[in-house]
Amino acid sequence: MIDALIGGKLFGKPQARTSKSGNQFVTAKMRVAMQDGVSMFANMIAFRDSVSTALLALDDGSSVTVSGDLKISTYTAKDGTTKPGLDITVHELLTPFHVTRRRKAMTNDAPQGAPARSQSSSAEPAGATGNVEFNDDIPF
Repeated sequence: MIDALIGGKLFGKPQARTSKSGNQFVTAKMRVAMQDGVSMFANMIAFRDSVSTALLALDDGSSVTVSGDLKISTYTAKDGTTKPGLDITVHELLTPFHVTRRRKAMTNDAPQGAPARSQSSSAEPAGATGNVEFNDDIPF
């Protein structure tokens, strides 16, 4: 298997399922943009409860990045052409919500007297701009 980190937008709503042995899992499909402007689909399956819960909280079109075991596959499209596909067993998941929550936790949970993360430190490389704040907010 290939250990991968891929991102894209959900295509449809994730579905909770139960195996014949009674184990619960979640399946979803993600549209992944490629270099040439064409999209590829990644079929996802999640067995961990935390990942399954996070996937089920998302809707069609939600941005998501996942990591896990990747398998390259092919499928036949409706027009009869063979297309590449990806199958990924999701171990971890990251959404814009998670990024915002982690950023807030990093700035709010800093110990009293500790410098804010956005301030420069004495360990900056030569040519650094000093104590100018850096805005790393990503627009979503």
